Amino acid sequence: MATSTFNKEFKLMNSKEANAFAEAMSSVTSPTLKKNYKSALKKEKEVRAALKKALK
Repeated sequence: MATSTFNKEFKLMNSKEANAFAEAMSSVTSPTLKKNYKSALKKEKEVRAALKKALK
């Protein structure tokens, strides 16, 4: 999402809404992938290497 549209997407009218929004964005989430997940990507090694490089 472009930052120029942030005010349009997340417009908060009062501090009660701001607090509720902050609580919702701060809540703990559970992982979406299981620990035994296996990728079906043909180029998984290349993708993994590119991600590691990008996250350094």
